[in-house]
Amino acid sequence: PTTVTVPAGGVGRDVDGFAPPVISLELIKSVAAVVDTNGDGRNNKGDVIHYSFTVTNTGTVPLTNVTVTDSLAPVLGGPIPVLAAGAVDTTTFTATHIITQSDVLAGGVENIATAAGSDPYGEPVTDVSDAGTDPEGETISNPGTTETPSPIGTHPNNPSDPTSDPTTLVIDSRFPWNLFMPAIMPHCPQIPDYCYMVADGDNEGSNDSPLFKYTFKGNQLELVNRLGVGDVETMILSLDGKTIYATDNGIFGIVNPAAGLTDSFVPVDPSASDAGMARGSLGTLAMRDIDGLSFDPQTGILYGINRLESRSDLLIQLNPETGKIIPNAFGSGIDYVVINAASVGAGDIDDIAVDSDGTLYGIAGNSGGTGNDHLIIINKTTGAVTDKGALHLNSKKIQDMEGLTLHNHKTLYGTTGTEFGSLGTANSLYRIDRATGETSLIMHLDQNFNGYVPKDFEALTCFPICK
Repeated sequence: PTTVTVPAGGVGRDVDGFAPPVISLELIKSVAAVVDTNGDGRNNKGDVIHYSFTVTNTGTVPLTNVTVTDSLAPVLGGPIPVLAAGAVDTTTFTATHIITQSDVLAGGVENIATAAGSDPYGEPVTDVSDAGTDPEGETISNPGTTETPSPIGTHPNNPSDPTSDPTTLVIDSRFPWNLFMPAIMPHCPQIPDYCYMVADGDNEGSNDSPLFKYTFKGNQLELVNRLGVGDVETMILSLDGKTIYATDNGIFGIVNPAAGLTDSFVPVDPSASDAGMARGSLGTLAMRDIDGLSFDPQTGILYGINRLESRSDLLIQLNPETGKIIPNAFGSGIDYVVINAASVGAGDIDDIAVDSDGTLYGIAGNSGGTGNDHLIIINKTTGAVTDKGALHLNSKKIQDMEGLTLHNHKTLYGTTGTEFGSLGTANSLYRIDRATGETSLIMHLDQNFNGYVPKDFEALTCFPICK
């Protein structure tokens, strides 16, 4: 027999062809494919991530009972009874994960797996996975020497160790309605002849705003349900007409139009208190008061207005799946642009609406009793303002216009709040001439519903191009 003497703190050397065994295991976890279950051409809620696992015996002795576990996705396959020295297995283990709303809110899916087995002496051998694909799902040619970022932060990587990076798949924060709009627009049926609106006050002084349905045929106003919140100042129907999005201050959510509900406003992210931090010329600011929402039918982008006290309001873009701002929407490091409405003597942008050719209209005014409401066009890139005229009905000024929307992206409508009640213009629905700001009264909305009288109609949305 050959005897090898290893001094304390030393290593074994090859003697007469004998070398101490190398015991080592390597696991690579990769995104093999993403099944686009809803056919919209991107990674989002409900899509299925398929993972593959490459297990390599990088040692010089066989390993037995090799398994792979993953806390994110149950792993199918295995164990491998014997993995010979130098052997590579790419087919035994697979896993799938369905993208959840929590994944969307986090910005992606990020996780690690663990391979385990036993050496010939019965001792455990393990390895934490390295990433075989980058956050965009592209294959990494040399995972062991490539430092792969972990942008989600669920399993932060160690910058000094490129061999145990988490496997990440990012989810695009932009919401590209345009990917499927061309497919549905040629088949649009006649759109519904009604709109939804929210009153921000009433004769009871409650903090539970009501949702109303206004039907053009018959000029009828119907109380639908209660939102369960009290500061919804804007809402917008999705471009397919199936979802009502709204904001309660800076909290983005969905309004359920089912009759009789008492809490029809549901936040997209229940833990959110605002729409995120946005960078721009005024510094980094929290988006906590969203006063306007509108989808652009040309691009599918959801635009929003964030109100600032004593300063010009901001134009932002929002992701309707997360309720958060779109970063870099107006250039690198620029998440908002300032809307300078001072040229029309106004400071607030109370709501917005984008028409069929992509023109972004807005209502510019001054809260607190000074009025001076104007219809404006807002440049979607710079925030520059073009005046279309003061809102008026014949010679009477229309003040405190709070809601703005387009029916079929063609006819412009607006609703007023409670200010300037002495003029007889408050709490009313108007049709607005986009060229001049001339209005036509459609209906006074502060009707008596069995003793309940709504006031301050802040939010309004009508059906867009497609049902």
